[in-house]
Amino acid sequence: MTTPKEFHDQAMLLYEQSLALRFQHNEGERIRLLNEAFDLEKNAALLLIDRFDLEPTRSKLFASAATMAYQCQKYRDAEIMVAHGLSGNINEDILNELRDLFDRINFLRHLSLKGIELDNDEIFFSIANGGEVMNGMVNEGEFIPRISSIRTLYSRTIQRLNNRPYKTSGSTSDSIKSASQIYLSAGIAASYAVRLKMTRPIFTLEIPGFETPTKYIDEMLDCIDLVNTGKIKQLRERISDDSYFQNFIDTTRHIAPDGNNIKGVGFVIQRDKKEIQYPLQRKKSDIKFEKPTQISTSDLFQNNESDSDKYSTLTGSLEIANQPKNYIQLIENSDKKTKHKIYFTNEAQKDIVKKYYGEIVTIDARVNEKNKLEFIDIREKE
Repeated sequence: MTTPKEFHDQAMLLYEQSLALRFQHNEGERIRLLNEAFDLEKNAALLLIDRFDLEPTRSKLFASAATMAYQCQKYRDAEIMVAHGLSGNINEDILNELRDLFDRINFLRHLSLKGIELDNDEIFFSIANGGEVMNGMVNEGEFIPRISSIRTLYSRTIQRLNNRPYKTSGSTSDSIKSASQIYLSAGIAASYAVRLKMTRPIFTLEIPGFETPTKYIDEMLDCIDLVNTGKIKQLRERISDDSYFQNFIDTTRHIAPDGNNIKGVGFVIQRDKKEIQYPLQRKKSDIKFEKPTQISTSDLFQNNESDSDKYSTLTGSLEIANQPKNYIQLIENSDKKTKHKIYFTNEAQKDIVKKYYGEIVTIDARVNEKNKLEFIDIREKE
């Protein structure tokens, strides 16, 4: 007859092998080994189900079996293992471990009812240095908008790589929503840092061509690195769609440091048991689509040179866009009377300007062949 120790030793061998496969991105084989490990660990624990005299060994086996079931997404089995473990006369440490595990089981079961699950891959996101951050603490106004921008980048990356058209209005499909949610773990004591876990649909057939989050995480971070290193031309080659390209640069700008309140942000992921760092140190004011030629607005519409070569930087108050006519209106600061209509050239620009309505902003614009101003970029007043 197989003893509890023999079952346990076999289970741990398979469990360690499954952990190694996690870094090789062999998800199918990893899950298979993990299920076998759980069956063996459950057998070991059940052999001691009535042996309350063998604590803490008995409760530790049930806690181990519950953890494996939890990782296999066998939430009902995990609940049963936790219940058996809690029934013993156990010490405070194991009691707290089982209670914590029970909370996590209920949380993930709640996600499964929504048709999603957390992926094993994760991102470490950190905010470092500056007047609004210290070890383990950050101003929420600096943190929450950046997390929202990361989610936007990630969601747009999924849409782009799955050949979805760029949309500025209307609801996002349920399948994309289920694939692009982000959950945050507790902060990590390193300036201010958190772990970001991405979701994925339980039934990935809802998104033809959808792959695990790793593909989209890597694409997003590689493109952030191109922005950080000023390789905008290479980014343009990688993101051919005008709307996705412009949205990516503008959204990355909202994650980037301002050089005062926040002096640095960065991402870290693990690939093949190695940490890969993606610092984002370029200040948001230095992230631009193009560098406009500085000419006065009085010369902007003169015909002494090709209109298509004319660029200008305008500063003023942004008025609400006239959506049917596809433009925004800027009231210049210099005299408060001069108004400029600036027309959009792609869908992303409508998203970009929404953050700035009623604000004093700087807008880069060009004159097109119809002698109208075309939008290039917008940012906070320089």
